[in-house]
Order: sequence, then C-alpha cells, then structure tokens
Amino acid sequence: MLAPFCQYFYTFADMRKLVLHFIGIAGLIASASCGRDSRHSGTSTPQHITRLEQTIKNGIGGDSLARRGLTLLLHGFGFPDAGRDDTLLAHYTDSLRVSPAFTFFEPDVTAFYPDLDALSADLGHIRSVWDYGPFPDNFYTAVSPYTQSIITYGNSDLIVVLNHYLGRNYKAYESFPSWILELKTSDRIAYDVIHAIISTNYPLPERPVSLVNRMVYEGAVITAQMESIDSASICVAIGWTDDQLKWARDNERSVWQFLAANDMIYSDSPTLADRIINPSPSTSFITPDSPGSLGKYIGYMIVRSYLDNHKDVHIADFLRDSIYLRPTVLQESGYRP
Repeated sequence: MLAPFCQYFYTFADMRKLVLHFIGIAGLIASASCGRDSRHSGTSTPQHITRLEQTIKNGIGGDSLARRGLTLLLHGFGFPDAGRDDTLLAHYTDSLRVSPAFTFFEPDVTAFYPDLDALSADLGHIRSVWDYGPFPDNFYTAVSPYTQSIITYGNSDLIVVLNHYLGRNYKAYESFPSWILELKTSDRIAYDVIHAIISTNYPLPERPVSLVNRMVYEGAVITAQMESIDSASICVAIGWTDDQLKWARDNERSVWQFLAANDMIYSDSPTLADRIINPSPSTSFITPDSPGSLGKYIGYMIVRSYLDNHKDVHIADFLRDSIYLRPTVLQESGYRP
C-alpha cells in the first residue's frame, strides 16, 4: 500500500526544512559503544536498483522497470492516469524534470550517490537472509518533494527517496537539529527499508494498543534489523551517539520504574506512545537529558529477554504469530531491568 503523501509541493525555502518521515528505531549491544555487529558472513547477489532520478533526467527509453517505477511514483504524486499511455507518461516525466524539487536536489543526489553499489550489496544481503514475510521484487530510487523517505507499494515495489539521505553536512539540512541529522545518513537506508517492509507485512492494528505492546513491536523490528543487516550498528539504527547509548544503559531501570510508577506501561494513549517512541531531541517527560525514542530501546530489551527465555522462538515467529500483541507478552518475557 502506498502510504499517504503530503498534499503540496515545497518552495525552495521549504526544501531546506524537509524532515525525514520518521521511522525511528532503537536498540542495544553488550558494550556502551556504537560498534558494529559483524556476525554475518558469506556472499549474496547484489539487489538490482532502478534509478528513477536518472530516468527522469535522461528520458524513459525502453526500460520496463523504469516505466513501472515512474508510473508508481507519479501515482503517489497525484497522477493516477500516468500509466494510461506512453504519451501521457512522457508528459508527466518532462514535468518532473523541470520541477523545483528535481532541479534543486537531483544534482546533489547524483554527486553524493555516483553509484549505488553499497546499497545494492546491503539489500542483496538482506534478501539472502530475509525471513519476515514477502520481500519486494523491485527497488527504485527517486527524488521527491515530500517528507516520506521510503515508499512501499504493496509487497512488490519499494522506492528510496535519496534526497532524504544526503549526509549530516548537506547544505540544505544546515538548519536541522542534530537529532534529525543523525537520521539523514546513507547508513540509515537499510534500516528504514526493513522497518517499512515489516510495517507492511505485519502492520499494527488500527485500534489502540498498550504502550508495552507498541514498544515490544518496535523492539521486534529492531531485532529483525540487527539480524538482517551485515555489520549492524545500534547507533546508526536509532540515531544515537555513544553517549546517548550509555545514558540509556545506565538509566534503563529508573526509566522503567518511572513508567511503572506513573501507570504508563499498559496505557493505550497514542499520544503517550508517540512521545516515548518517535524520534525527538529527548524523552523530555521522563527527563530532559534523556535521548529520544527510549520506548524503542525498552521494547528491544523486552524482546531480547523474551527470546532469551524462549529458545524455540525466533524473531520471525515473534512477528508472524503476533506475539508482540499478546497482553501477557511482558510477563512471558521475564524482563526485569
């Protein structure tokens, strides 16, 4: 399913304020540093990626995947008739080529990503170990004026919007706070792709769920990311620094005690869940010096405890069987910080 788009195009001033559609994630490793987990080994076939920004710049030609990707992209931009015939598709493509967003971002995207070899290798590895439901057949990159960084179309197609991943020092990001800049690096793409795919394959119910179930769901996503990404880094996944990870480790018990003392663990308030789970400069209602997304960190720890105490359960089972939604999942996890 195509996730909703904003309903307007940004001006040049607005482009400087583009904020990544948050897909925040958190986690922990045994040490308090942002080291990388190098568990994975072996070889895999690189994933083919169709670069729609190059197709728009150079013309459609006869590439059937490029035509498919452009049609899907244009559908998301509000042009449902884009695939009706070749003339109409070419017309819309010509319009994209001269649009403010494309002329602003495309040269910088091309300079920052002269090739996609690293991303292709990352996605190829993820495909080779994937065990979490359908995996997209077709991957594309694009330039977009919207805030959504990963766009999924059912289970078959996924677009990575590269102008959301141009690095901490990119000139159009210079007004962003540091906690957002940590989410704008190329290393983040693989994590965001996995989050988007799992959210499509195993969506949370539309009804409110308790805070602990929301946190555990995010913890399951993090665990799948750490299992699937070669040389995975918790700090890249969450957008934390070494110091923020250390703070979370040192204060995990007091954070949990705060949630329990204030009857928050089983609250089904979406506002509360967003405040503790979504990316932010801090989880300020707990303490201003805390990092954001503490709820995802706690959720990850609960999932790790559950898996440690249920050796016959793999994270794929945890997601597939919706264990994260059980009202008893906390008790079953044995989590005691």
